[in-house]
Amino acid sequence: MLPALDMGTFEPLAGVADLPLGVHLLVAAAFVAGLIMWLAGGRVVRPAFVTLCALAGAAAGAVMIPTVLREPIQGVPPVYAGLGAGVIAGLVAGVMLFRIALGVSAGTVLACAAVLIAMISLSREPGALPGAPRSADEAVVFVRDHSAAAAAEIGPVRGPEAASRLQEFTQRTREQAQAWWDQLPDRSRSFLLAALAGGFVLGLLVGLAAPGTTSELITALAGGGVVLASGGWLLSALSPDLASRVTLSPDLVAAVWLLVAAAGFWVQWQGEPAKPQRPAAA
Repeated sequence: MLPALDMGTFEPLAGVADLPLGVHLLVAAAFVAGLIMWLAGGRVVRPAFVTLCALAGAAAGAVMIPTVLREPIQGVPPVYAGLGAGVIAGLVAGVMLFRIALGVSAGTVLACAAVLIAMISLSREPGALPGAPRSADEAVVFVRDHSAAAAAEIGPVRGPEAASRLQEFTQRTREQAQAWWDQLPDRSRSFLLAALAGGFVLGLLVGLAAPGTTSELITALAGGGVVLASGGWLLSALSPDLASRVTLSPDLVAAVWLLVAAAGFWVQWQGEPAKPQRPAAA
């Protein structure tokens, strides 16, 4: 679930149900995107990245070229010339930068995994992580007091009130995260930072060295993580009482994430077209 950040467990974050409907629609879109990445990311990540680069190049060219060239180029209006040049430049940049983008993505995913593993290790040492797990009854009361009353108001919230709720939620989450970090012993902070940096560097090197062989694994891990996180968010928004009864330890989060990622990797691997065998030499 979403981290409460005041203990060594993961619980629904209070205030999710207070947020406007548009926020939850964005999370639902992230859930769908995570599903696609989880089940077919290895096949779509490269063309999707190159396409996005081409679209970005087209948009930039259509805006920039007309400001530099006022006259048509060989009878072609500057805006269309900018579109064409931008598409070509974007395609080239997408192909060239894909390896770097995959490396950064792999670094981010492995950094998250390394921090989770570090939290599992620290949770076994008394005092290494602040607080203690709440009981199920305490979690129910906690979430009810903060968010259940607002669950029915998800739809009607608009305008300034929606912006105010989003700002309040962001500020409260930032304060909770800062309070959790401030309570950590110095050794735990250093351990988590080292895990974060080590995981990112390792993922970056792996992604840069072997983008073809790691794309399926990385997209399965990333897509599975997005599905779990966005699914937990939506559950907290739509059913705070039910979400409050699901308290996950770092061990269980890691196990579920690993199983989900393994399932996604297996689906992607099974969906790969068989490579044609070369005829034997006479």
